Amino acid sequence: LWAISRADEREAIERAVIDAARRALDDTIFRHCATTRVGAAGPDLRVETGDMLAATFLHRTSRDADPQLHVHSTIFNLVKTHSDGKFRALHGHPLYAWQKAAGAAFRSHLAHLMRTRLDVEMERHGPEGQYTRVAAMDPDLEREWSKRTADIVATVTEHLGEEALSDPAQMAAATLATRRRKAEGVTTEEDIARFREEAAEIVDIEEQRQRIRETPVAEIGQEFIDAAHEEIAAIPAKLARMDAVFRQPDIVEKVENALAGAVSGDAVERWHELSLAGADLVPLEYKEPNADAQAGMAHKRIFTTRDTLLAEHTLTRLSQLSVADRAHAVPEEKIDAKLQALRDKGRQYSDEQVRAIHHAAACPGRLALIEGAAGAGKSHVLHPLADLWRAEGKFVRALAVPWRQAMELATAMTAPPSAIDPFLREVRKGAKTVGADTVLVVDEAGMLSTRQTLQLVQLSETTGCKLVLVGDTQQQQPIEAGPGMRIVRDAVGSVRIDRIRRQKATLEDWLREVDGLSPEEAIETAAAMTREERDAARERFTEMNRQRRKAGKRRISIKRPWQLGLSALLRNGAMHQAFRELHRRGRLGLAEGKEEALHDLVARWTAYTAENPGHSTIVMARTRADVRALSALLRAHHHAALARRAAARGKADEIQSTVIRVHRIDERGKAVEANLEVRLGERLRIGTPVIDLQLYTGDVVTVTGIEQRRGMDGAPQCRLTVRTADKRTISFAPEEIRTYVGEILLDHGYATTATSAQGITVDAAFLLLDQGMARESTYPACTRHTLHLEAVADRQSVAVGIAGATPDGDPGREVSDDEILASLGQLCGRSQPKEAAMDHLLAEKRLEMELEGEIEIGREPVPQARAANDGLGPGTAGTGPQDPAGARGAAARRHADRAASLRIVAAADRRTNRSADRATAVALAADMEEIEREWNAIAAPAEPAADPEAVGEVRRTLDRHRNVLNRVRVFLRSRRRGSEDGRHHPRVSGLGYDAFQGLRRNMQRRWAGALEADDARLAAEAEKRARSRSRSQALEADWTELRARAGQEPLAFLDDPEHAGLLRRTGAFRFDPEIDRDTARSWRSFLDGHYAAIGAELNRAWRKPGPQGSWGPGARVTPARLAEYRRLLRRAEAFWSALDRSAVVPGDHRVE
Repeated sequence: LWAISRADEREAIERAVIDAARRALDDTIFRHCATTRVGAAGPDLRVETGDMLAATFLHRTSRDADPQLHVHSTIFNLVKTHSDGKFRALHGHPLYAWQKAAGAAFRSHLAHLMRTRLDVEMERHGPEGQYTRVAAMDPDLEREWSKRTADIVATVTEHLGEEALSDPAQMAAATLATRRRKAEGVTTEEDIARFREEAAEIVDIEEQRQRIRETPVAEIGQEFIDAAHEEIAAIPAKLARMDAVFRQPDIVEKVENALAGAVSGDAVERWHELSLAGADLVPLEYKEPNADAQAGMAHKRIFTTRDTLLAEHTLTRLSQLSVADRAHAVPEEKIDAKLQALRDKGRQYSDEQVRAIHHAAACPGRLALIEGAAGAGKSHVLHPLADLWRAEGKFVRALAVPWRQAMELATAMTAPPSAIDPFLREVRKGAKTVGADTVLVVDEAGMLSTRQTLQLVQLSETTGCKLVLVGDTQQQQPIEAGPGMRIVRDAVGSVRIDRIRRQKATLEDWLREVDGLSPEEAIETAAAMTREERDAARERFTEMNRQRRKAGKRRISIKRPWQLGLSALLRNGAMHQAFRELHRRGRLGLAEGKEEALHDLVARWTAYTAENPGHSTIVMARTRADVRALSALLRAHHHAALARRAAARGKADEIQSTVIRVHRIDERGKAVEANLEVRLGERLRIGTPVIDLQLYTGDVVTVTGIEQRRGMDGAPQCRLTVRTADKRTISFAPEEIRTYVGEILLDHGYATTATSAQGITVDAAFLLLDQGMARESTYPACTRHTLHLEAVADRQSVAVGIAGATPDGDPGREVSDDEILASLGQLCGRSQPKEAAMDHLLAEKRLEMELEGEIEIGREPVPQARAANDGLGPGTAGTGPQDPAGARGAAARRHADRAASLRIVAAADRRTNRSADRATAVALAADMEEIEREWNAIAAPAEPAADPEAVGEVRRTLDRHRNVLNRVRVFLRSRRRGSEDGRHHPRVSGLGYDAFQGLRRNMQRRWAGALEADDARLAAEAEKRARSRSRSQALEADWTELRARAGQEPLAFLDDPEHAGLLRRTGAFRFDPEIDRDTARSWRSFLDGHYAAIGAELNRAWRKPGPQGSWGPGARVTPARLAEYRRLLRRAEAFWSALDRSAVVPGDHRVE
């Protein structure tokens, strides 16, 4: 509009743009961000307000010289404080929180000024109506003058596909990559003339201007006010769908978008006040407020909705109620018998896993939670659990948020699978029945939102079924609002499995622990090996274990595989250190640009699959756009390989292909209709479950046949024959893979998102590392493998941020790899877990809330007050009897908001408190009876020095006794009325507590002598372990020094005169009765591995042909050959002597 207007109109439009920018700065940045921080870091740090300074610069053209009015706002890094008038540095964090809200305010103010000053009608557009534009502008002219946008779109489309256009991060990267230097100078009359010439080729300028003038400006009537009120009232619920806790800038942004410039600045302020005083909005407080929150800064004001708060509270209370149900407990003896039967079959379970099995099967309550690290074997414990429940007559179902994980779980448990949401829908419809004899097992439960978890717990409450949640709250977070699994865990507790088992030892580990190389030497040696050398080394280590098995000995096991250490670093958030470990091994590549990163990752996958064709692999990325780009590259490689094989067979012309019409999921999760080419050998991903075909969401199938024909109406039809991962052959038409709304969800399946890969285990994983990944997505994505992990990152996008953040702000300076890894580790190590509203509501105190008369906060009563804006409509805020702008009005509103939030919780408590207290008392009484039975089962000590096992059982019973006592005491003290007299249960009363405490004291006196004797025994054992540890450390130091002298040659040990003596000392230490069993076992394993390695090398040296032939009869004898022979013979004799001196049977380590 500016480019085709007259000079006076252009000036008026420019003035409107500048005024809108400055008004937006006043309403957001200047109002909420003009602060500085004073004092030392910690409790003395405080926030002070002041005056800030900004400069606005109007630019009239884009970098492609198209007309484009825009304003650059430069914020100066200084604040003049109100308290003392000093100039201090600006506190920058609030700027980032208010950035999007400031943009929305600018668009709204500009739209209003265009309507009121220039009489130009504006209309909303965008996916959520968040933008405004001139209503009657010709779309062809808009496209003509959007060359910069077209350039960015073309770049993204060419390299990443159309779906990436909806990804802000990808668009931002493309904007930077295609950025050109702007032309010098100001916009001249010649530029205006050029604009008019370009416009005249597309539209009639006068006719276009006339059409804009004649478009009437919409009047703001009651209909608009009602619609705006409805949209603004729905803002909290809309925000709460994805996040249980949101902030004031989020609300302000949505309000500005909803108004879209229809009202003036003052009216906008009133709408903001009304949106923040909405009946459904509940203010919260931080658990540990920082200086910004303590100062009451707006970007730290957090909110939730009543529905969210009620859902979380109901989930907590129902979870607590489930504890009293003992109908699903499996007897301990049956669990022990099942585990022993599995051990007899060769299946081993660690102590952690056994504890988890007992917790899920034997512990009372309808809810059981098993948490653990990625690769710790959580799913491994579910097979015996399913067998135990089925033996008790239960029906087991396998559930997960996505279908793919449900199928994995169903395979492990031999149970029918289902995704969570479809299962809950079918239960509501009556298509699936759930009863008291049902056990629902949910895998990857850390991905459950509050809504999903509440529905599952409500189902358990109404039907009596048992619910078992298995997952990790530190991995992939729920898509919707609220950490459902964590809320349940905080209510009923869980059992953890933390020892990681998924990753296996690599060649580097064998070189380090068996051949005795240092970590650096092992890394370098493994990296320098050719494929043939790696195969030979693996065969050598395999042969060593094979020989040990023949001799009836334990196999050599690697104690500390480096990949397990890497997984531990990722779990603990040490991303920088983990990335450095990958980079030094060549497993993390840093590419120059996104395109090179994509090609590098595909090249790494190609090289690995060529060397290991039988291994399972997965290729992952964060966004769907990156997945689409990777799939295209992998697909091209896949079909090129198929074409080469077909050409070798002389069937290059017989490759079939077809194009089908499908719906592909874009970056926003929307199904977009598109064409999909399908060839023989194609890998397709199923996007929706088809129960009749036993195909589920996420399944990847391979096309083995394409049948094309015409239907009865003459229309072309296609039918695909595919092979599934479990070797089934299925034939279907694409139309059969259809959702209930008619979308055909099929796509190429060569790569997947990191979220979809949750719960999958493969031999090798390949990850496109993205700085947009948080800790909760980076950690599980980097632990999907058992043998091999490789990742590639785009260093350019990270380097620009590092270089631009320096004091001189030089984006072109060289950035080292260490800086890239450090920055990437910091970005990917950011923890972004889902928040729960109750975390903040209960932060200040554990409140006891009642609804009669007044609401108590601690001991200070707060009278119930109505909200300051109750009953006031738009445009009247602040004019009531309690003006929110005044001090009394603001205080009243805060009290009213607090009272409203407490009222919600109190109402929920009143409905469930009585039954919850009774259930808790019943459970406590049962625990007290169980402790008494345990004391009756323990015989009195016959003498002070009792059996250590019996004393250990006494200690454990005393601990459990103390724990139950504490719980009873807390229960009695937390209920002010009606608990001491045992109204909830006769045993759970003041008298019952005293008697139970007296029982514990009697048992302590009875076992006092045995406990003292056992304490002395434990102290002696601790001292013995300390001596063993000291001697063991001295031996380790000697062996480290010996390895350093020997270097990389395995047989160099035999040339060192101290080797035999050190072996003799080590053998004597191993058999010393003064050392503990674990230390002796560790040194025995070391000696066995050492002897095996040297013996294998000697055998190889004798067999290996020398430069002049073998050692057999008739071998040519030369002086050099004779010297080599004597050297080998001397080493063999030294080895035999070492075996003899170290008290090891020579036959155990034969030398041919």
